Amino acid sequence: MPEPPRSRPVHDPSRLGAEAERTEAERTEAERTEAERTEAERTEAGDFYARVYAVVSRIPPGRVTTYGRIARYLGVPRASRAVGYALKAAAGLDPLEVPCHRVVNREGRLTGRLHFSTPTAMEERLRAEEVAFEAEDRVDLEAHLWDPGVAI
Repeated sequence: MPEPPRSRPVHDPSRLGAEAERTEAERTEAERTEAERTEAERTEAGDFYARVYAVVSRIPPGRVTTYGRIARYLGVPRASRAVGYALKAAAGLDPLEVPCHRVVNREGRLTGRLHFSTPTAMEERLRAEEVAFEAEDRVDLEAHLWDPGVAI
């Protein structure tokens, strides 16, 4: 047989102020914790982006690597898309400092080409570095692949 419902306790009006203060303090703590977590995530993302840029800056002219190989090198093998986000964010950086044009997808396709000043800029830069193409938008990975896990 189910228990009868319990009556609600009568609140002591003198305790309401303390409870309200505690609730406000808890809310402030929760907001502060959320702000710290958000700042930590931003810092972590910034650190990740900086680590991506450090790897990309070491790709030699005439060579390419993939988003996945960079992610694996950084110890986060399932973060190839995050590597792409980092490179997209690097659009305003000096291409000599962070040569984003040297990063292609696992098939050698120029998937980042639309994030350059013109849709053909990525291909033009790679061709200027004498990177061979198997198709119009696909690099010959066999001939030009640079693996940071081996090279660095």
